[in-house]
Formats: sequence, C-alpha cells, structure tokens
Amino acid sequence: MMAKPKSRNRPLFMMVAGLILAFTAADVLWLNILSQPPKVDDTGNLTTRGRKELVLDRVWGILLLTGGIGLMFGAFAIKPSPYAGVTSRGLLLRVGKPGEDQVLVPWEHIEDLSAADVEDELGLSPTLVVEVSEKGDIPAVPWRSQWHTPKRLLVDATGWDVDPSAIATAAIPHLEAARIEAAEIPHWSEGILDGGGNPGGAPSGPDENDVDV
Repeated sequence: MMAKPKSRNRPLFMMVAGLILAFTAADVLWLNILSQPPKVDDTGNLTTRGRKELVLDRVWGILLLTGGIGLMFGAFAIKPSPYAGVTSRGLLLRVGKPGEDQVLVPWEHIEDLSAADVEDELGLSPTLVVEVSEKGDIPAVPWRSQWHTPKRLLVDATGWDVDPSAIATAAIPHLEAARIEAAEIPHWSEGILDGGGNPGGAPSGPDENDVDV
C-alpha cells in the first residue's frame, strides 16, 4: 500500500494554465493571431473606437500575462509532500528535502506504527507516527515532518490519498512477522564462545577424555 499526495499533478496543471494565459496575453498585446487588432481608418490611424480597444487590450494583456507568469512560478514553488508506503522489506518514506531519495526503514527497526491528529499552527493535521529503534537513513531534519522524540517521527499526512491509519493497519502483519523472527533468533549473554566452545562464557564440564595425572 502506498499513500501519496492527491495533488501531485497540480504543478503540471498550473504550468499548462500559465502557458495558456501567457500565450493569450502575447496574442492580445502583440501577435493578434486569434484576437482582433484595434480598429484603424483607411490611412492606418487608430479610430476613436480603436484607441479604446487598444487601452482595453493592454489592460487585459497585462492582467493575463501577470496571471500566467504567476501560475508558472507557482508551479515551481510547490514543494512535494511526504509520502509513505508499506512494502515487504519495510516502511518506505519520502521525508527528505526535494530531490532527495526516499528511504526504506526495515520492519525490524520499527517498534510501533500508528496514526494520530497532531496540532500545529494550522490546526489538527493527520499524522503517521513512526516509532523506531534505529534512525538509519531517516534525515535528522525531515521534510515537512519532525522528530517529536529522538525515536518518534511524526510524518505529515495532510493531502494523502489514503488515511494514515490505513498505512498503520497494513503494516501490522509485517511488524508481527518481524517480531516473531526476532524472538526466534537466540541471543547469548556475551555473544562469544569460551575456550570450551560454550556460548556466553558458560563453564565447561569435565571431558570424559580428561585424565588426572
């Protein structure tokens, strides 16, 4: 399952609309391909009506050009939102700055995953709460997210096409499987073998081949 922003195509739409407005403005002001030029008399001079049309054309042209340029700049200014995805290997997060790669947090590094409404300066925002045992490749200063504690990451889910609780629910089987796998791995107290070949420095018993001299 993958949660992505609903408006990920908005910059493209804004760019197209901006180009259309800019072309319309250029046509009204200079090209006159689709629009009619101001009225002129037989000598080529503007008539009274033509002068009024010229003024209106300039006003509308400037307004259209300003709007078109504004939309195009706005398309570049829109920053991508974070997103999250559940995979078999771990939780996929895009919480880096624009242009940075997404990160994969292995399930064995995630202690808990839940959804909550977190209050910020704009009010309550849907949030994916990720509790990790190791930060791994997660940025120290995440994009549009924050470290609430050294091991609790709050990922802003505003505008996602799915609720963050759906991500948390989809992750449950993977988290349980990772915990079961971790529980099945033997953990020795010291993690080494002593001279007798016993784990954790446990004392070795007498060998039947030992002979007292």
